[in-house]
Amino acid sequence: MTWKSPKKTSRRKVVLRDRPQCFLDPKGIGAKPGRPRYFVCEAGKVTCRGLLAARRRAILQGEAEFENRAIRRAKVLGCKWSRESKIRGPRPIARGRKAA
Repeated sequence: MTWKSPKKTSRRKVVLRDRPQCFLDPKGIGAKPGRPRYFVCEAGKVTCRGLLAARRRAILQGEAEFENRAIRRAKVLGCKWSRESKIRGPRPIARGRKAA
C-alpha cells in the first residue's frame, strides 16, 4: 500500500472562500483573471497597514481603480494615513492609452 499526501488547498483559496473582503480585487479582474489580488488582512481582519500596502502595490502597477478602492476603505476604517493632506482623493482612471 502506498502512502498519498493529503490534498493541499492553498491559503489564498481558503481565505478567499471564508473572507472575500480580505482582497481589494477578489474576482481577479485585470492581468490575471480569476486570481484574487491585493490582500489587505492580518489575522482575518482588514487592517490599515494592509490597505496602505495594497495602495502602494496598486500605484506601482499603475492601477488607479484599486488605489482608489484602498483609499475609500481606509477612510471608512478610519486609517490615519487616509486623512493626511497628501491624499487628495480618487485619481481619475485612464480609459485606454494614447499613442506615443
